[in-house]
Amino acid sequence: MGEFIRWRGAVVPWVAQWTNEENATPFGVMGTYPTSRVAMHQEGLGDRDRHGVLWWRTGISRGGTPQFAQLNTYRQRAAMLKRRCQICGDKLPDGPIEKWLMGGAQVEEIGGAPITTNPPTCVDCVPVALELCPHLLGGGWRILRVVRYDIWGVHGEVAFHTQDGAIHRANDVRMPYSHPKIQRVMVGKQQAVELVDFEVVEQA
Repeated sequence: MGEFIRWRGAVVPWVAQWTNEENATPFGVMGTYPTSRVAMHQEGLGDRDRHGVLWWRTGISRGGTPQFAQLNTYRQRAAMLKRRCQICGDKLPDGPIEKWLMGGAQVEEIGGAPITTNPPTCVDCVPVALELCPHLLGGGWRILRVVRYDIWGVHGEVAFHTQDGAIHRANDVRMPYSHPKIQRVMVGKQQAVELVDFEVVEQA
């Protein structure tokens, strides 16, 4: 377990967003129906992942005030892609993730597959989260032992031109990398993974 980040004495999860990290670079919808495409103004090489999906820009300074209910896009992705604990930020050991803490609604069945954007937790940080997180104090949580999870897709905002020339936008959308339009319509804000091999070891 690493050193906790604290603000006014309170433990701040490593993945939490801070007010000074909010995105100030908007994206737009370029082109026309049916081949319009989301793009950042002055888009850089690092704005898209290896699948060609555009990602929301975010700072990493932790300045200002922590927003406990929001995840920093950069750190959430790092936690998923590099197996880092969402509370302390430490790298998890190789092998099964022994105690991945999930809130009651943090796993969603999509096409029969259990999908989540909730980053993993290390064994030492589970008691800390259960004691301090207001969303978990009332129960409804589960602890999973996860032998394998796969990167599944993206959670974020979709935007595209409709046939009448208007721009349709919708937030909190989850889309698999296999979707044929994901590169043109999705702006990723969180990495979504599929829990492939797991068991529930504790719940309340």
